[in-house]
Amino acid sequence: MFVLYAFLPRSKKAFCVVWCVHLLLESISGKGDGAQAEGEAYGLMCQRRGYKHIADLGIFFSLLAVMFCMILMLSRFTVTSSPVHDVLPEIQTTERCVQTYNSRGQQEMLIITREPQRIVVMDWNNIEILLALGLADRIVLACMEPPHTTDLQERYPEEFAKIQKIAPERVSLEMILAAQPDLIFARQSAFSERRLQTTEWWHKRGVNTYIPVTSNTREKQTIEKELRYIRDVGIVFGCSERAEAIAADISAQIGQIREQTAGRRQDRVIVLEGAPSKYVINYNARWLVGDFLHALGASMVTDVQFRDAETLLVLDPDVIFVEYFDDTTASFADQLMRHPEYHSLKAVQEKRVYPIPVEFMYMPGLHTAKGLCLFAKGLYPDIEETLINSAPPS
Repeated sequence: MFVLYAFLPRSKKAFCVVWCVHLLLESISGKGDGAQAEGEAYGLMCQRRGYKHIADLGIFFSLLAVMFCMILMLSRFTVTSSPVHDVLPEIQTTERCVQTYNSRGQQEMLIITREPQRIVVMDWNNIEILLALGLADRIVLACMEPPHTTDLQERYPEEFAKIQKIAPERVSLEMILAAQPDLIFARQSAFSERRLQTTEWWHKRGVNTYIPVTSNTREKQTIEKELRYIRDVGIVFGCSERAEAIAADISAQIGQIREQTAGRRQDRVIVLEGAPSKYVINYNARWLVGDFLHALGASMVTDVQFRDAETLLVLDPDVIFVEYFDDTTASFADQLMRHPEYHSLKAVQEKRVYPIPVEFMYMPGLHTAKGLCLFAKGLYPDIEETLINSAPPS
């Protein structure tokens, strides 16, 4: 190559050097075939113009490009002596996974590779199920309001004493971070930038989140989902047998209630929330109360949500249930009965307006059978009261 280069005129040497570098770069980048074609084309051009030496050099560079391609191909197929297990990543398999949600209400799968040991749990019903399953010693922070704190302390004294710390439901993000959880167990509304940050925010910090299936209000809520909630919690925390036994017990109680109410009259029902003297809002069939009424043979008067007294007067249901949250709102049913605006209602005249605690309507969990029984008692006053005052499984 150097001999041929020596015979070239000085004006052509610089050009050939540049062309050689170009061919080498083309070869290294995996374009050897293209470089060969370009070299041969350049050689033919030189022959036509009478540049014999340059034509020969073009052909030589073409052969050189082919050699580079062969070297590169051989280097790419070099066999290493590394064993397979050094190359492939280790894969951990698990049979424990449950459906959950992210902050936007989208379904995700929570895969359990090890049992949570430092749990932050919010809402009394989630706390209660952990107590019933004997998992209080893993709770580093439980967030609930005083009435429920007293109730759970009385019904689960030994387990309750094992909880490391109690805080209000409106707990600060700093307090949760200080607890150093490996899992946060709460309803979907808790995971927002305004409250406890999003599920994605926690996942980036290595903390799992579990939002139960009964928490997503975008989906229809059913009795079966409440039972599934209990079973799923058992899967997440590694006590499936105990959770299954509790779910089976509640399912049996529900079966007894349905047997007692089978074949009864089909009342037209409305379930309300709000202060009757100011406003009323009805529940529709996608809420758990809709499935309660369906199981008891009753039906909702309308599946369209309304917010005014005039619509309630026009619909005129046979039975009205009024939700309440605490002692201050427990009188809402009485307010509706006494308010002059509602005196014409059939349910008011027949005194079939009943208060219902919210914990038996929304995510009742262990109290699902009791919630169903309270609705059954309002619909059919002669039903046996065996289950109404019974404690949930523990």
